Amino acid sequence: MMFQKDGLTTAILHYTINEEKMVEAIYINLSTSRNTYTGGEVLQVARQVFLNASFIPIPMIMDFILSPWMTVGIASMLSIFLYSKWKHSLFSKLGIPGPKPKFIFGILPTYKKDGLAWTDLQLVSTYGKFIGIYHGHNPVTLIADHEMIREICINRSDVFINRASSFDMCGTLGCAVALADNTHWRFLNRKLSSIFSKDRIDKICPMLTECLDTMVENIKISSKSGQSFDFMQHCSHFSMDILMGGVIGQKVNSAKDPENVLIKQAHVAWIAGNAGCIRLGGICALCPPMRKVLNYFNVSPCSKDIIEFFTDITRDRINQSDAPIRSDFLKFMTERSDNDNNNSAKNKERGLTEEEITANILFFIMAGYDTTANALAFLAYNLATNTDCQERLIHEINNSIIKGDMCYDSIMDLPYLDKVVSETLRMFPPMLRFNRRASSDVTVCGRHIPRDMDVSVPIFALHRDPEVWADPHKFDPERFAPEQVARRPTYAYVPFGAGPRHCFASKFAVFEIKLAIVHLLKHFKLESAPETEMPPKLEKGGFARAENGIWLRVQSS
Repeated sequence: MMFQKDGLTTAILHYTINEEKMVEAIYINLSTSRNTYTGGEVLQVARQVFLNASFIPIPMIMDFILSPWMTVGIASMLSIFLYSKWKHSLFSKLGIPGPKPKFIFGILPTYKKDGLAWTDLQLVSTYGKFIGIYHGHNPVTLIADHEMIREICINRSDVFINRASSFDMCGTLGCAVALADNTHWRFLNRKLSSIFSKDRIDKICPMLTECLDTMVENIKISSKSGQSFDFMQHCSHFSMDILMGGVIGQKVNSAKDPENVLIKQAHVAWIAGNAGCIRLGGICALCPPMRKVLNYFNVSPCSKDIIEFFTDITRDRINQSDAPIRSDFLKFMTERSDNDNNNSAKNKERGLTEEEITANILFFIMAGYDTTANALAFLAYNLATNTDCQERLIHEINNSIIKGDMCYDSIMDLPYLDKVVSETLRMFPPMLRFNRRASSDVTVCGRHIPRDMDVSVPIFALHRDPEVWADPHKFDPERFAPEQVARRPTYAYVPFGAGPRHCFASKFAVFEIKLAIVHLLKHFKLESAPETEMPPKLEKGGFARAENGIWLRVQSS
């Protein structure tokens, strides 16, 4: 047919109509010139539609326009448009600067394109230190002002006592100390506040050292003949081994036995806790009313199977509380359970429930697995690419650590090690933001923050503020010399958050990172490799993680 080659418009304008072949009605697919009818029939209808308005079947078109489906569709689209415009007008009404939100999605497309870390740097550079952004339709105030951070996290922590979230954490996970709200959080905090005490950490040091010995052996295998390898993989295995041993009391070797059922279930829990939270949070950000729907149906990012698996572990340990087993954090929690007779005698307050213990096991896995691995990998990267700093640290370790003396005090008392770790956490904080939610209308440093507003602190951008940190993208441990720290605003450095809701396990996290690097530097010298990406490209999510791994080489000391 001629019009298939030349195009429908050309055919309409250059060919005549055969009146005898007119049809009363014909459905044409306007996205293509092809049709099951003969070319003449299509041409007749098309030309009449374009050139003879009197032919247009007005009643049929009006019936379609006025049909219930069309009415519902138009009304729905108009409602979505008006709702989105209304939700995205809040910050302009409050006079808070920020980027123009994308229709429905707000700033989310920018995160997907540029990543959270570099988006925050750009936002603070462009709009200042008090910014309004939208996660879908959920308004979020981004605060990078040190005094406002102090007010929110310390002086007005009673108003900002709860962490912000796009959705309510339902079911078992809602009983984790880091995720609970109000009085439940206060109760859990009292019960678990000493779980990461110095004495308790010292008790699990032998287990930590065993995991590090395993890591050293695995690195030796990977680095045969001086070849480079992804150091990040070994950090991930070490982190998993620590979690299984330190939290649950089960010795594993995740590098050599990845099919171990405990490792597989822990990995599934970690994925569910992170990807699942992002998925549910995204749904509620785009459609805030879904928050109540998910809450009503008790929707959780973790599957029922995962919850039951770790509940069984908790139940077994509670029932075997008198058995002689190694020290771990699960043992500590079961000692504070409702089933523990000593707990009831000593305290009028109730003990921890089975669900609360399970929730905290799961959260330690979800929050601790990747963050610990990332921090250790970035620390190794910084030392491998700054050999003078590495040599100075090795000298300090050799002069201060007696063989076998790897206790809490001996590790935490190394001043240069503390500088190196602190500078790494400045450059690559485990979480790129931390957040709070206002429980009531409040004025902070002259700025009005309405009730239920999510407040987010961009840690990555805060730690690279050129007004505070000279040459902020450079690795310089001397930034944490005592005289430098004294000159700096206290809340310019918050790698684990601030105030009563700061990272619950920060003390343990810093210790295990320090212990790991001390142990590794007693066996190896870290070197950059041809594959080493400088600087590492970060993934686009909310964690500081190297997108392409951390490729290094090692030499035996």
